[in-house]
Amino acid sequence: MGVKIPKKTKPQRPTRDEFKLEELGSMLAEAFQDKTLVNLTVWEKGEVQQT
Repeated sequence: MGVKIPKKTKPQRPTRDEFKLEELGSMLAEAFQDKTLVNLTVWEKGEVQQT
């Protein structure tokens, strides 16, 4: 029997539901209107979804 070495895992990317996305969009729109600086954290670079 060997010693099991735990696998290194990267932090899981948080999931966002439709409500959270709508809320985030509203907050960004408000910040834009108020000319307020907003800091965002990007978890992982990937393909951009086109609508």
